[in-house]
Amino acid sequence: LPTVNPDGRDYFLDNAGSGARTGHIPVDSDGDGLFDEDPPNDLNGNGVIEQIRKYTPGAGNFRESEQDPRIMVPVEPGSVGDWVMLGSEGIDDDGDGRVNEDPVGGYDPNRNYASDWQPNYIQGGSMDYPFQLPEARAINDFMVARPNIAGFQSFHNSGGMILRPPGSAWYGQYPSADIRVYDEIGETGERMLPYYDYLVIWRGLYTVHGGSIDWTNDGLGIISFSNELWNGGQYFNSPLLQEQQSGDSPISGQQSRYFFDDLLEFGDQYVEWAPFQHPTLGAVEMGGFHKLSGRVNPRFLSMELFHRNMAFTLYHADMMPMMSMGETSVELVSGDLYRVRVDVRNERLIPTITVKGRQNNVVRPDILSVDGDVNIVAAGWVTDKNRPGPTQMIDQSELDRILLRSGAPGRHTRTIEYLVRGSGSMTVEYSSIKGGTVRTTVQLR
Repeated sequence: LPTVNPDGRDYFLDNAGSGARTGHIPVDSDGDGLFDEDPPNDLNGNGVIEQIRKYTPGAGNFRESEQDPRIMVPVEPGSVGDWVMLGSEGIDDDGDGRVNEDPVGGYDPNRNYASDWQPNYIQGGSMDYPFQLPEARAINDFMVARPNIAGFQSFHNSGGMILRPPGSAWYGQYPSADIRVYDEIGETGERMLPYYDYLVIWRGLYTVHGGSIDWTNDGLGIISFSNELWNGGQYFNSPLLQEQQSGDSPISGQQSRYFFDDLLEFGDQYVEWAPFQHPTLGAVEMGGFHKLSGRVNPRFLSMELFHRNMAFTLYHADMMPMMSMGETSVELVSGDLYRVRVDVRNERLIPTITVKGRQNNVVRPDILSVDGDVNIVAAGWVTDKNRPGPTQMIDQSELDRILLRSGAPGRHTRTIEYLVRGSGSMTVEYSSIKGGTVRTTVQLR
């Protein structure tokens, strides 16, 4: 899978329409038995799906803005205008009296994942069952085959957000230990990415059922974020921005977009209103912004946006669990009986097993194993190796292969203590699916 949505990406780049989100399996969006038969039409052949307005003196519900006549403003209740807005460029291809109602595709690959998947009448675009769509299925198959993946980072078009799951309110709160991990990474991201807000999807954006980062968190036990890359606040990275929000300012409200395109993009993203003879609407005017405008960053700002998001992604990756072995000690108790202590540490923020991953049984327990010519009499966790005190005994039948269902918490050192009989060398190994495998060897003497 070269990209998460290859068909949508290619269509967006190669065609006038802006349907980048959907894939291209034909869907009957309007329920008439036909598939993808009424998309937008580039009637004037300029490569842009424009907006249509019609001049209707004294009989319209829109007027031209006093600040900029390119901007159409709804009239006040009880007033009339000289213009009506007639939607996007197109015609009634299938003759059902509607325009542009059945475009290419019509589903959402990012609503087709298994966690909190809901049918179409609840979550539009979800299709008939989870992982029905090849795009979602390919991503899932890749990740399921690689259970060591410990971080997931998704990138979307615009909004200026660092989003974390869950996507719907009914799910409730994530476990507090998991939230602490999310909060530290997300709040650091806010400092790294100007104009970005760290948000929970359902609370800060909208409800999402069957989203990818819900699935990677709940179904695969992976700390997951989705970054909405472009934020309109970046148009005017200046302290004057907040001072110039009055209605007559050239960078207030809708005017800011035109101001930016005129002076910083030299009109590259806007098509001026121009007369056109529409086949059914008659004399109209068409114009508006290109499909890239507002959806993705202006090209001259790409380097900073990409660099900052790359840096955040590397920071997220650097927080993935990384196990290490620390201090060891061997004490002769009597005869061939030894007390062996080994420090085991997770160097990074993210635990080897998230609480949600453990609750859902989707990550193999960590394994603490012993190899050598020894017989393990007892094993337990040392409460405080610097002070005398009780050891938390481990009640498992195979002490040479201890299962740790909660894994290793982030930035935390634990000391395992063994009472063993034997001689020679003894190797202690910590194996974690997401935190790696480390080992150390001590000599019993």
